[in-house]
Amino acid sequence: MKNILLLLFIMSSELLFAQKDTLKSTVYNFKSLAKIEDENRISTSIIKPISTKFLESLRMHHTTLKPGHQLRPSHIQETDEELIIVQEGKLTVTINKETKELGPGSVIVILAGDDQMMNNFGNTNASYYVLIYKSKKSRVGLEKGKSAMLDWNETVFKAHDKGGRRDFLIRPTGTLDRLEMHVTFLNEGLKSHEPHKHLAEEIILMIDGDATMSVDDKVFQGGKGDLFYLPSGSFHGIQNTGKGQASYFAFQFN
Repeated sequence: MKNILLLLFIMSSELLFAQKDTLKSTVYNFKSLAKIEDENRISTSIIKPISTKFLESLRMHHTTLKPGHQLRPSHIQETDEELIIVQEGKLTVTINKETKELGPGSVIVILAGDDQMMNNFGNTNASYYVLIYKSKKSRVGLEKGKSAMLDWNETVFKAHDKGGRRDFLIRPTGTLDRLEMHVTFLNEGLKSHEPHKHLAEEIILMIDGDATMSVDDKVFQGGKGDLFYLPSGSFHGIQNTGKGQASYFAFQFN
C-alpha cells in the first residue's frame, strides 16, 4: 500500500512539474540535432513536446521523404493543428481530397479534424518542417477558416529599403485567435527592427544567410535551417550578420 501511495505521489509530482515546464527563448541549430534515417525518410526532432504562454502543447520536427518512399496513408489530428513549411523538393499534399504539388517556401495550415496526406512523387528528396500545436484557449463556435495550401510562387514579393517581404497569411484558426506569417529578406548588415516586443509569441526560421538575434539579455546566432523561439513580451531584434542577403520565415501566434 505504501509503495502504491509513493508511486502515485511521484506521478502527481512529475505531472505538476511538467505542466509548469514552458519554452524559454532559445535557438535550435539544425545541424547539431540528432537524425533518424531509414530507407524511406530522414526524421529530425527539433522542439520536443512543451507548453508556452498560449499553447497547451507545441512540438516541431523536420522530415525528408526520399524518392520512391513507401506511400504514406492519410491521417487526422483530432485536436492538434499543423503548420508545414516546404524546404526543398516537391511535396504532394492532399487535404480533404484536394491535392496540390508544392515547392520550396510553400506553407500548409491543417486544422484539427481534417484528413491529410503527404508524399514525394519526384526524383529528388522532399523536405519540410512540421509544427504541431494546440492552444490553451477554447475557440469553439468562433471563426476559424479552413485548412490552406499556400504556394510560394503565388505570393507577391514586396521590395523595401531593407530588402523585401512576402506575406502569407494573417487569420484565426481553430485553436488560435491570430496566426500571422511572412518571409523577410534582409540586406547585409541591417537590422529588421530595433529591439521591440509584442503580445504574440514568435518563431523565426532561417531560410538563407546568417543572423544574430537578441532576446532580452541573451544573444543567439543562427544560420540556414536554424530556428529562434521568442516568448510573448520579450524584447527582441534580429540583424543580418552574414555575407549577402538573409531571408527567414517569421510566424506569430496568440
